[in-house]
Amino acid sequence: MNEVVFPRGTDGRRSSSELGRQVVADALRAADLAAAGAAAAERDWRKGYLRHFRALVEAGDGYAVAAAGLASVHERMRVEHDGDDVPLAEVFDADPAPLGTVTVAGDEKPERELTVPYRGETLRGDSLHRQLDRWVAAGTIEASCAEMVREVAANPG
Repeated sequence: MNEVVFPRGTDGRRSSSELGRQVVADALRAADLAAAGAAAAERDWRKGYLRHFRALVEAGDGYAVAAAGLASVHERMRVEHDGDDVPLAEVFDADPAPLGTVTVAGDEKPERELTVPYRGETLRGDSLHRQLDRWVAAGTIEASCAEMVREVAANPG
């Protein structure tokens, strides 16, 4: 089975943070070389990414930035097949439609509240809010992420 995966870093691990840093730097190169260099040099992407995303918005040429970012994703992402990593761009060059679509029909009633499966339990309501607080305190998520989850939970429609 073909699976789209993050590229491996020099340590052999797949890192979404490293990919994000590289893609943002590549996208910024289309409009602001100084901002691109700053993004590429960011040591703590998990905490420092926001200023680089702001630079993406402020860079000016949105279409060029978006095109460069998308090209970077195609160049850097991989498709894992039989233990080999193949660049995503090569897969699309070989077959413009390598990934199929499927329709999954559900037969359960739809959820009417936000629930988050976590470590064998389903978080909702107060238990979800307490866990969000713990994640923010531990630095697992940003406070703004917790706020958005709370907003979704408060507005299930």
